[in-house]
Parts: sequence; structure tokens; C-alpha cells
Amino acid sequence: MNPDARVLKCLCRLQEPGFEPLLEWLAGDREQFRDLLVKCRDPSQLARYQGKAEYIDDLVTAIRNARNTLTKIEPPGR
Repeated sequence: MNPDARVLKCLCRLQEPGFEPLLEWLAGDREQFRDLLVKCRDPSQLARYQGKAEYIDDLVTAIRNARNTLTKIEPPGR
């Protein structure tokens, strides 16, 4: 699913000064779930941890790429 321009503009705001703690928290949360994946012995929890780690990774990637993606769908001057 590709976010629309409104969502991308919101994600761009998360790149602004002051939002570093949120991004650091997301990165820490992602690492926590990756660690849980490595240590997981319960197959029923494996998919859960994998899904959460992947979701957080997708969110962090979307935030990082928001400006470039927005430029592609909404060129400057529009």
C-alpha cells in the first residue's frame, strides 16, 4: 500500500527537529523484536515477533523515504 501525499507530508514532519526521540524509540523497539526473534523458542510467537519487527521496519523506512516519495508523486511547484 502506497501512502497518499497527505500521509507522506505527515511522515516528512517526523523528520523535523524534535522528533528524534520518537525515531530512536522506534529503532529500539525494532531491535527488541529482532532480538526476540533470534531467541524465540515458541513457534506460535515467532510469526508475531516477525510481523511486529517488519511493521516497525516498514514504518521507519517510510519515514526516511517520505520526502523522495512525495517529490515523485507531487513534483515541486504543485
